[in-house]
Amino acid sequence: MGRARIFLVLSLLSSVACVPAALAQGQQSYRSLGSAEGWQAYEFGEGAARICYVTSAPTSSQVKPAGAKRDDVRIMVTHRPAHRQRDEVSFHPGYPVSTSKPMVAVVDKTKNFEFSRRSDKAPQVIWSRDVEADKAIVAALRSGKELVVSGVSQRGASTSDTFRLAGFARVLDLASRACGLP
Repeated sequence: MGRARIFLVLSLLSSVACVPAALAQGQQSYRSLGSAEGWQAYEFGEGAARICYVTSAPTSSQVKPAGAKRDDVRIMVTHRPAHRQRDEVSFHPGYPVSTSKPMVAVVDKTKNFEFSRRSDKAPQVIWSRDVEADKAIVAALRSGKELVVSGVSQRGASTSDTFRLAGFARVLDLASRACGLP
């Protein structure tokens, strides 16, 4: 469990545009807010530097070619009230993401979304295209039953990760309350 928490914190920091002031001063405060059906909610930092997020690992994964190496796989939805960011969706596929192809997220086999924003500073993270896409994805996750994210690594491995959505809305509400969001 310790390795997973370290990964979550490092992933969160890699997806943050700037390091919160509390972290820069070494005043780290990390707290679990609760979990439901494979989803976990966390709070990181304090006061204006607080970041709240929810995350889950896939319930199943497929990789081609078989045996291709991957680190931990996670989907995250993050709130950064100090930066007026809410419901920022990111995917951490466990490998550097292909720069030529978007990752595709499909909720309940009917709602398709692309993850296409990348950062050279975080090659193992990919984000939805913009704030409006984040809103649409979160709405679909709240009402959906299953999320499948498919993509290709920089080395050409193709992946498909399936997430159950049963506990998503509950833990997102925990994170929203912790960050003072309605």
